Amino acid sequence: MLKYQMTRWFENALVNYNIEVVGVTKYSDTTYLIKGKQQKVVLRIIDEAKIDLIEYVASLCLPYFETIIYNNRKKAVCSYANQYFYVTEFISERSLSKSYYLKSVIYCIAELHRATLKYEHIESSFYEKLLISFEESIKSFEKQDVNLFYKLLNSQFASPTLWTYVLNETCGKLFLEHFSKIVKLFRMECLNASSRRIVLNYAHFDDNCFELVNNKLIGCHKILYDSPIIDLIMFINNAYDESVLTCIKEYTNCFCLEKEECILLVCMLYSSIKLEFTDDEYHNVYKIIEMSRRIEFIFALEEILGIDFSKLNC
Repeated sequence: MLKYQMTRWFENALVNYNIEVVGVTKYSDTTYLIKGKQQKVVLRIIDEAKIDLIEYVASLCLPYFETIIYNNRKKAVCSYANQYFYVTEFISERSLSKSYYLKSVIYCIAELHRATLKYEHIESSFYEKLLISFEESIKSFEKQDVNLFYKLLNSQFASPTLWTYVLNETCGKLFLEHFSKIVKLFRMECLNASSRRIVLNYAHFDDNCFELVNNKLIGCHKILYDSPIIDLIMFINNAYDESVLTCIKEYTNCFCLEKEECILLVCMLYSSIKLEFTDDEYHNVYKIIEMSRRIEFIFALEEILGIDFSKLNC
């Protein structure tokens, strides 16, 4: 789309907002900065399936999201040319340390979870499917682990990948021990549950997901109701940093996770670890080192969450 065509498109799309468009900057395929004569706003294109949820969130006036601007018809979501979108105020960025940024994000997430908490009924098969998935992950890893040891034993000149893996006890033995124990605990504590807690998850993390001036999450186009661990998993995966463990402590001080949620969170993190190597030895060695750090991170997380394995000894 040419620049003048894009400007014209947004002029027509924003006719119900009384915004005179003078310029448009594309941030992504779904996010645009609109410069008007009187103000700057951000327009976010969304899927039709998100309309009701965003209308609901806007009606709650939650202080955790950037302010959604209603159009002249008192709607949070508008449509034009078969596209659905909502408009928010534009707020300039402020640069602060990454650790401060992460702590601010997780505190806001915890407050959001606490404010939107509710319970839902679950079928008996809900956790059974997860259990099967976790047990299959363990079997797959065990098989690959054994294959790597056999490769080493039968190799006249073992590759750096094989030596690095075999000498790194964390990636093999300790990982399988911890993963197997937490899955056993999952079987004991979660399988008989008939309900679970769900919250409004932000479900979107990157370096520009939070506005530090007013402490607000930017964009609600990916929000969904689900277990609070969804946000925690995304936060850990996207903000993987030495300060993340401290952030998780901050989160649990504000919004206390239930025992079943703690166990499921750790199970999900373990199950995401895969032994996948390429022909690039440098890449493989680096991946093993990163895998080891990741596993040690989860070990530390078990301590922070207070997961009690004593029942396994009964």
